[in-house]
Amino acid sequence: MRLQYDITRASMLAGVRASTDLTMMGLWLAVVFGATMAWSRGGPADWTSVSDVWGWVWPAALAGVGFAGGMLLVLTLILWPVQVGRLHRQNPLVFGQMELEADDARFAVTGPRGSSAYAWRELHGYRETPAVFVVALSKSMHFAIPKAGMAAGTVDELRAVLAANLRRLRSFGLRG
Repeated sequence: MRLQYDITRASMLAGVRASTDLTMMGLWLAVVFGATMAWSRGGPADWTSVSDVWGWVWPAALAGVGFAGGMLLVLTLILWPVQVGRLHRQNPLVFGQMELEADDARFAVTGPRGSSAYAWRELHGYRETPAVFVVALSKSMHFAIPKAGMAAGTVDELRAVLAANLRRLRSFGLRG
């Protein structure tokens, strides 16, 4: 299969969002911040009754959830768009017209500056969202392939090629 597509700031941002497991990140932030807050207020050794536990746990849990939610909002609404914008300013050739070529033996992407080709076994897997396919080279390196502008048949064909050659990932983290 051969496919041409455009990498824009929006598609790059969609790829970044698809490659990050925000649920797990938020859960860890909430637990770590909540536990830190609870232990800074005395910890389990000072809890002598259920009301003591409840009096420290629910504020710590609420603070942990609030902190995690705030940090995730800052990450998704401020930091990622700024980073993608900086990438665009520093290296505009990462964006623009790209060409994907995939067959039984390899996955190749050609951009304005050069090309990369990989045997399927060298790739980590793929993830699909409503806006983008993300093919993972590793847990931290990805190719974003936006669906915008693709015909429905092309999206189905690309999905079939990826499913036949790669495993579908729930996330790019350790649970992959």
